[in-house]
Amino acid sequence: IVRFMTLFTVVYVGRIHDRHNKVPWGVLVIAGIAALIFTLITSERDVVFRYGYTMILVLFAKKILKPRHIPLIAFISMVGMSFSVVIKHFFLRGTLNTTSGNIFYDFLSSDFCAAGRNLQYLMDSPGTKGALGWPTLFTEIIEPLLIGVRTVNPDYWFNHTVHTGWFTGYAFTLVGTGYAISGLPGIIALFIVVGLIIKFFYNRYNQSTYWFAAYIYLSSAAVFSFRQSLQTITGTIVHHIGLGILFCIVISRVRVVGMKSKKAEG
Repeated sequence: IVRFMTLFTVVYVGRIHDRHNKVPWGVLVIAGIAALIFTLITSERDVVFRYGYTMILVLFAKKILKPRHIPLIAFISMVGMSFSVVIKHFFLRGTLNTTSGNIFYDFLSSDFCAAGRNLQYLMDSPGTKGALGWPTLFTEIIEPLLIGVRTVNPDYWFNHTVHTGWFTGYAFTLVGTGYAISGLPGIIALFIVVGLIIKFFYNRYNQSTYWFAAYIYLSSAAVFSFRQSLQTITGTIVHHIGLGILFCIVISRVRVVGMKSKKAEG
């Protein structure tokens, strides 16, 4: 629900700015507070990070933020991510996590190290190179459309097969997905697919508000996929962007029909 809220906020901000050349700051703040509350009570930090990253992209795209603002944004992000590690479980368990005291180290080790750590573990584990095979690349692309069909999930495979025993919640790595498909050739092929997907949306982002929202929202999914797998991107396209924008179109059409009916009655 929070991710749909993020997508709808992008659509709304894009539409209001295109029509009235202004940003609905109230909507941005209220939606941001909602994302923050969700993060605090669930410890799912990616929700508020994804929202913040997405809104920053929107504001850059609409020329509200400028390149000169990047150092300030980087500093606030660094402090925010480091602080989020401290309070990650506070509203769930009432405990605070300890830090190293070095803000740069805490920032880089908060979420950025996960993908590299997982790739290193994968390369150090025997039999993982090419273990999933080339068919996995195909299923990674179309998996969101395979309703009721059981396929290999690289995240699950890494957490339950490579890491034997109970679920350990290590997430995964997009580079590692290619490595598990077919080593270096698998990595190259996987990132060609990722590049083509992003290029497809980029070439259309200025055609309409919906394409604009789709590209901006997909950008955040692409960033977070680096510690997950290709399904993060393809799943976002189908389950979030596709369904969310379809909902917007249907509601918009219903609204237009309703307005025409009222005018006819009047």
